[in-house]
Amino acid sequence: MSGAEHVADQTLPSTLSILPLKNRILLPSSAMKLLLTSPRSVALVDAILSSTSAGSGHHHSLYVGVVPTRRDPRANSNAFAAANGMLDDTDDNEDAPHHAGGDHEDERARLHDVGTAARIVQISRKDSPVRSYTLLLEGRCRFGLDKLTAVHPFIVGEVRQLDAAGGSQGDPEQDDPELAAVAASFKDRARELVDRLERRKGHARRLKSMLESAPAHRLADLFVAAFEDSFDARLELLSTTCPKERMRRALSLVEAHLGQLDVTTDIAKRVEGRLSKTQREYLLRQQMQAIREELGETDGAGGEEDDLDQLQRRLHDAAPPDEVLKQATQELRKLRKMTEQAPAYGSTRSWIECVASLPWSKEAAADAHEVAMVEARAVLDEEHYGLDKVKDRIVEYLAVRRLRPEARPPILCFTGPPGVGKTTLARSIARVLSRPFQRISLGGVRDEADIRGHRRTYIASMPGRLIAGLRRCGVKDPVLLLDELDKMGADSRGDPAAAMLEVLDPEQNHAFTDHYLGVPFDLSRVTFLATANDPRTIPGPLRDRMEMIDVPGYTSEEKHHIAMTHVVPRVLDEHGLLRPKPRLTIPREAVEVVVRSYTREAGGRGLQRGL
Repeated sequence: MSGAEHVADQTLPSTLSILPLKNRILLPSSAMKLLLTSPRSVALVDAILSSTSAGSGHHHSLYVGVVPTRRDPRANSNAFAAANGMLDDTDDNEDAPHHAGGDHEDERARLHDVGTAARIVQISRKDSPVRSYTLLLEGRCRFGLDKLTAVHPFIVGEVRQLDAAGGSQGDPEQDDPELAAVAASFKDRARELVDRLERRKGHARRLKSMLESAPAHRLADLFVAAFEDSFDARLELLSTTCPKERMRRALSLVEAHLGQLDVTTDIAKRVEGRLSKTQREYLLRQQMQAIREELGETDGAGGEEDDLDQLQRRLHDAAPPDEVLKQATQELRKLRKMTEQAPAYGSTRSWIECVASLPWSKEAAADAHEVAMVEARAVLDEEHYGLDKVKDRIVEYLAVRRLRPEARPPILCFTGPPGVGKTTLARSIARVLSRPFQRISLGGVRDEADIRGHRRTYIASMPGRLIAGLRRCGVKDPVLLLDELDKMGADSRGDPAAAMLEVLDPEQNHAFTDHYLGVPFDLSRVTFLATANDPRTIPGPLRDRMEMIDVPGYTSEEKHHIAMTHVVPRVLDEHGLLRPKPRLTIPREAVEVVVRSYTREAGGRGLQRGL
């Protein structure tokens, strides 16, 4: 059998050569170009060329059946063929065996029941890298696929024509008034759609003229072929054989497109309105600025408006998280609409300045040069004499920090009597880590708001001591010393020790929320240290979060060495006895008398006071 049938009139033959088409649908009254590379598709075109005059280039009476294939989720990928420019537009199953019986049924099950009889308008051939054909097809009419009569070398099936080919039949509007009414309504809505799309789509004008001249039973196919890309919508229209039903479905698609255009137009108008409102606000602000300059009420070159712009730049330079930046931007937008005399102006501006001044992304570790571990002990010895066990533990702590910077280090709490150098040890750790040091005194703190901050609803509200300390440091990874941790109290205003549980818990402090800020701040990069005189007064849950390191008092020999090395030079310098030249020398015997007779405490403050 030949690859196509010659049609002398507008009636289809009983059999047609079939081209399976995947993921695309050819509708009557539309055109489509197909690239054929599979062996069965090439064999079909070879049969067409062998049955016609070779090389003539005109095949006006040749028909093939284009049938969409059913979607198969298990279909294999054609990625390699697509990458090499060899992807076939048809859906031939080359792996299936080609012999009669059940294979015809399997092949038939892959194909939909309705297809389009297409006239071959043009054939072009290409022999490199593989032999292939490109067909230009024009859809003419629908047909029903009854059964397959052959699957090798290409598919051939028995068909029955479902509607007229091209415009052969008379005008159906004269015979069917209902179809004429639906067609008139469809044309009106389609013209409206085409007019609204005329500026966007170049083929809209051509489609408009086609809608005016096309017969009623072809209007739906013309519209869907031009405007609808959905496979399911095209398949539904292809399967609908009643012209009136096709018109109704096409009319619903036109209404859907018009509805989408209405929504798009409405959104565009809203955006344009907002832009116009923004422009009006800008002009009004410029006029207000000119009036202020004329009245001499501006305190600088830019006035209040420039001040808010600088605040906005500071806010963006701080690089807070997106949710924080979004909330701060909203507050800044509210601030721009307030007058300076508004009750909430001062509190809102203070909050924005607090957010803009916090170190959300700046780290000291990124720029600082840490002291080498071999020099860490020398730094400790420079500030302290003795305390070998304490120094060994600190060196171990620093070594682990150097090996695993991202690890969660233990929180060291130095315990011991006053004056033994607990705060100085913490300062030495900050010096080795090359990070800013900030001491936060907790002695006598009884209000939870000192830790978590005051809520913005209160007058003169402010952030807690932790956020204030980070604001002074200017980096998100400083060394914070929680001094006198054992002297916190509790009353009706809350328990600050309970608030410290969140601060010192590495599982929670990455999202610490200060009541004043109202947004989470990451404390996981902060190196927390603590001091206490009596660890027994620290609550148990808080004590479990820290490693206690006992700092013992000094012996008489250690006090004598500390006095001669550190205290005596400092005392002489404070009293002006070393500059411009030394005027007094304290002998070792006098220092020994002061140590043994006047300094019985464990620390060194009484020694300095006695000298």
